[in-house]
Amino acid sequence: MSNPDHPQPRDGFSSPRFAQPATFMRLPYVTSPAGLDVALYGIPFDGGCSYRSGARFGPRHVRDQSSLIRPWNSALKVHPFDRLRVADCGDVDAVPVSIEATFAAIEQTLQPAVEAGAIPVCVGGDHTVTLAVLRVLARRHGRLGLVHFDAHPDTWDRYFGLPYYHGSTFRRAMEEGLLDGARSIQVGIRGPLYGPEDFDFHATHGFEVITVTPGSASVPVDATQQFTASVQNSTDQTVAWSVNGAPGGNSTVGFITAAGLYTAPAAAPSGSVTVQAASN
Repeated sequence: MSNPDHPQPRDGFSSPRFAQPATFMRLPYVTSPAGLDVALYGIPFDGGCSYRSGARFGPRHVRDQSSLIRPWNSALKVHPFDRLRVADCGDVDAVPVSIEATFAAIEQTLQPAVEAGAIPVCVGGDHTVTLAVLRVLARRHGRLGLVHFDAHPDTWDRYFGLPYYHGSTFRRAMEEGLLDGARSIQVGIRGPLYGPEDFDFHATHGFEVITVTPGSASVPVDATQQFTASVQNSTDQTVAWSVNGAPGGNSTVGFITAAGLYTAPAAAPSGSVTVQAASN
């Protein structure tokens, strides 16, 4: 049973999974990240989309669908909510008509969680919002390594002359000194691009890129080994990872440390840090 010192998901045998207000993984809703190891946030914003909007509804639907999650992770052989104190901290109050104002709201909302030592795990939302999350994390941890799963590199420059949109996130992050290009890797890049010059930025800043070849449904085994080696070479470093284009149009996030890759946010070890991921 949940208590203020160690939150737990609602018991599916005493409260039906379709009952009560939806929260991430049926965890308690709290108004303060104090005392948490992992603080879950929604960022319902898609004002940086260049084509298809709708990701603003991502947090709401992830909360709904995550009601089916059960407390035992059979792959990792762990009860993550017994090991870590995790709760739903609600949504960032995004400003639908302003990217810059939404950035300010994200930073203001997440800063207390990071200062309290909690791991912020965020659900978007389009990929524009990742920049604001990286700002908060870099203020505490310095330049971050990045592992980014996506079809698109999101390293383009301006869109209609404006600097911020979901396709420029990681270029702006590099320009602001938030990322260490030598510890950054993009996995799954595929589909049509504008030309070979789209990867000039990566060559200049040391980004590693693992592409998915046409007709392939997954990252090749040798690329997976390459990715694993890159992570292992980041010993004692903080490496953020961001996933875009997960099933259902939403995204997941986690963090990589020398201890390993944690695909379930609540399974991340203490001392790691988590960065937001968003969908386009």
